Amino acid sequence: MRKVTKQVMAVGIAIALAATSVPMTTQTVSAAKKTAAKKAGKKSSKKSSKKSKNTISLKVGSKKKLKVKGVSKKTKIKWKSSKKKVAAVSKKGVVKAKKAGTTKITAKYGKKKKVWTVKVTKKTAKKAGVASVAVLDGKTVRVNLTAAKALKASNFVVRKKADGSGQFAYALRVASVTKLSSKVYEVSLATDDNIPYDINYIEDGDYVQVTVSALPGNKSGQTQYCYTKNAEARYFTGVVGDKIERSVGFSQSHTGYLNSMKITGVPNGLTAKMQGDYFKLEGTLKTAKASIMTLTAKDEKGKKLVQKYSCYVGSSSVMYSYIEAGGRVILANDNSSEYFEVYTVGGSGAYTYTLPSNTNKYISFNSGDIVFDSYRYDDKGDKKIYLPARNYSVAYQVKDTKGHINKGTLAVNAVNGVKVSGRVLAADGTGIDNATVVASFKNDNNKYYRNACYGYSYSNGDTDSYGNAKMKSGDYNMIVYPSVRYNFYASKNDVRHTVSSKHVGKNGATVNFKLALYKVLLSCGSDDLTCSWYDSDRDYIGYGKTLFLKKGTYSINATKNFVEYKATFGVGGNRTVKLTKGESSKVYGSLSLDNTVSVPAGNYMKFIPAETGNYTITMDSSDQEYTSINVYTMDDLITTAFSKSNQIYDNTTNSWVYEKNITMNVALTAGRAYYIQNYCNSDDRTASLTISKEDTEE
Repeated sequence: MRKVTKQVMAVGIAIALAATSVPMTTQTVSAAKKTAAKKAGKKSSKKSSKKSKNTISLKVGSKKKLKVKGVSKKTKIKWKSSKKKVAAVSKKGVVKAKKAGTTKITAKYGKKKKVWTVKVTKKTAKKAGVASVAVLDGKTVRVNLTAAKALKASNFVVRKKADGSGQFAYALRVASVTKLSSKVYEVSLATDDNIPYDINYIEDGDYVQVTVSALPGNKSGQTQYCYTKNAEARYFTGVVGDKIERSVGFSQSHTGYLNSMKITGVPNGLTAKMQGDYFKLEGTLKTAKASIMTLTAKDEKGKKLVQKYSCYVGSSSVMYSYIEAGGRVILANDNSSEYFEVYTVGGSGAYTYTLPSNTNKYISFNSGDIVFDSYRYDDKGDKKIYLPARNYSVAYQVKDTKGHINKGTLAVNAVNGVKVSGRVLAADGTGIDNATVVASFKNDNNKYYRNACYGYSYSNGDTDSYGNAKMKSGDYNMIVYPSVRYNFYASKNDVRHTVSSKHVGKNGATVNFKLALYKVLLSCGSDDLTCSWYDSDRDYIGYGKTLFLKKGTYSINATKNFVEYKATFGVGGNRTVKLTKGESSKVYGSLSLDNTVSVPAGNYMKFIPAETGNYTITMDSSDQEYTSINVYTMDDLITTAFSKSNQIYDNTTNSWVYEKNITMNVALTAGRAYYIQNYCNSDDRTASLTISKEDTEE
């Protein structure tokens, strides 16, 4: 019984042990698997990482330099590509991707080597977008794209603003778009040459934004229009002991705020403090010296600015003289004179200017100016002989009362100009007289003294300033510099026609203009209408009985001999206008003997004496400003005796003073109309006026 029991217990224990040992074994195996998996994962990760480091992806056309770590610079490395058509490698390890595919790049050094796998894929097509925007001039904008794209004018929207912190709210009208290449377009704005200040024009300093919504990439770009020119010559002068408070800055156009500003060569005794875009010089000049002060800076686009100042600091014993613009080009065959001022500092302050060796009749000294006359008359005095065209070197001398002497030389190049001529015509082809004609050019390098030439169209039968007789109405001519590209325009009564970018060669040029003006003939019986005409805004619109006006409605007037002519009419083409007339509105009223009346400034009182004799006119005036009594007839102001002011010279104070009242005596003729004016510098001042007859002694 005991044996059986022991066997049963042994079996039970074995079963129990078997039951508890199964799950224990399972847990141990599972943990072992996880540990093994982690180790395997780490090994796999290391292999993957190592593999990824040795694998390079490139786009067709791109480059990458490979490096072998752990070797000295002197170690010789041989590079090789398994597929040179996919990617080639240089002697320095620079890989260049050529076409899609995979290749092996091997670097051998000594007994070792390193291998990279290079995968080359096709280049992704670049999306066309706005790369940059540039304003070429006031009506032309160039747009550069990142990739080729066919566009039309309606795709472009151009906006501008004047304030950098403002919004691009004003859209400009686009006239046309020119395709210069597959990625470059030029946008021309719809500017109106007949409008003097066209809002559709881009002004210097404006910010411009171009938006092209049809582009898949960047759709807009912006820039600021700055007409960049070289720094002009500038000068700083003074005398030792002068207290200075002056600002110096840059003459060049630039974009935005300046940075990296520096100044060198500041005259001794002065300090320079940066204030915004300029330097403020303060102090007392201590040393007499001629030197150069230099300012440098960069603008927001990285453009470097350099501005030089020629500094001349004189003293009682040191004197300097200089001319600001030697080497100028002047017109030898023009009808004008050119002036070159000689500046002097230091010495006694009283200077004598001479041209010691000058025998040239065209060149003279006049109050400190060296003058080049473009012509002189022959011995008979009736023919112009023009200055020969050549280089001139003029020696000058400056001497002060203490015996200090400065000598210098002026270099001038005189060239023969060429003639530009033509006609200024109205809408119907009629010649327009007294129209303004201007030729202008950009002057980046100060090569020329003038940046514009002016002319006027003549009336029928006029003789021009060059002696050509019998000019036709509308003819004009001018002398300009040769071999220059000009912008020409003619204008009259707010109507303008521009001829842009016209090259004028050695034979001159013909430039004609047609203005959208219409001929208006004025009539008023047999009256002489040779007077100046004004519109309702008091703007001058012409002279004489023929006016040239643009389309619109007008109220015009003119005064001649105290008769005022008026008319209101519309202009849609050529027409004739009949005028009405009456006494001038400036005639405030009639004046009678011994009656005092108030007369507004600038107005007249009419007086017709019943008797011939002497009369006394009195008028109160201001002791603070100039006032006068003027007496006119229908013809004009009679004599100086018929005009008297309140201004007198006070010998005590050696100055001009103003009297409180004016009294004048005049001799008047019976039955003749006289107009007595209250003339005053203040338009709103009213004066009291009285006229009385003097008693005749028997």
